[in-house]
Amino acid sequence: ICLFFFTANFLGLDNLSFSSVNWLYGGGDISNGQNGWLFFKNDEWHFPFGKNPNYGLEISTSIIFSDSIPLFAFIFKILKNFLGENFQYFSLWVFVCFFLQLYISYLIIFKICKNSSFAVVSSLILVLAPIFIYRISFHMSLGAQWLILLGFYINLEHDNRKKTIYWILILILSTLVHLYLSV
Repeated sequence: ICLFFFTANFLGLDNLSFSSVNWLYGGGDISNGQNGWLFFKNDEWHFPFGKNPNYGLEISTSIIFSDSIPLFAFIFKILKNFLGENFQYFSLWVFVCFFLQLYISYLIIFKICKNSSFAVVSSLILVLAPIFIYRISFHMSLGAQWLILLGFYINLEHDNRKKTIYWILILILSTLVHLYLSV
């Protein structure tokens, strides 16, 4: 509940609605994300998956290059018949990023120090970190800094066979969020 209010404070209560899109058209990367998503949603499926031929100049592009968070774009494109015309998932994405930033940082700190009070306070500091708040405010896909934290958490794992599988899953997941995070 606390994270919901934090997200509402960050985005504005009116912008939490999945049909509220006006806040996404202020220009820059946020507008690119919503525009890329709308072109992708309203087109048929293409191969390779993610191809977005109607978005871009003269040559088509991919949903991966439009800051549209491909993971959510694929999921919600499957559900497009149930979505409104002005559907956006970016407010849900911001909530998910706040939640995972808080939760994974809690897991890391608790695993190291075994003190839940310290882990709660420390994870609150990480969810309020200026670089996280700054980045998610205009590059929403790069707000997935929880993927980096997940990498730190995996390094605390002792079974090397599990580590390899987890790293492969993180690479796949990060590619479906933003290529910068994969690198």
